Amino acid sequence: MRIGFDSTPLFGQRAGVGNYTGNLLAGLAQIHPDWDYLLYSNKPLPVLEDGLRGTTAVSGYLPRSRWLWMQFMLPRVIRQNRPDICHFPNNSAPLRVDVPYIVTIH
Repeated sequence: MRIGFDSTPLFGQRAGVGNYTGNLLAGLAQIHPDWDYLLYSNKPLPVLEDGLRGTTAVSGYLPRSRWLWMQFMLPRVIRQNRPDICHFPNNSAPLRVDVPYIVTIH
């Protein structure tokens, strides 16, 4: 199984959504280490903690605007990587995505 994640909540000082995203990824990676976890972000990801080492950061950056990245760059990157499903943990998702997806609204 290949799961795409919007990993932008993992940046900076983590609060609620960042902690949720990090813990969800770490838990999934521990339960299903054979799955592929693709981390999408508008900026290069910082060094991740040990629980997230089995994940793969996917390039396709547009650092100036998270919204422009999500609506224009990210759908192309998702099409190239072909995950089985995507998870957007921070209340928003691209308007057009060619794979099934989940949006978490806190």
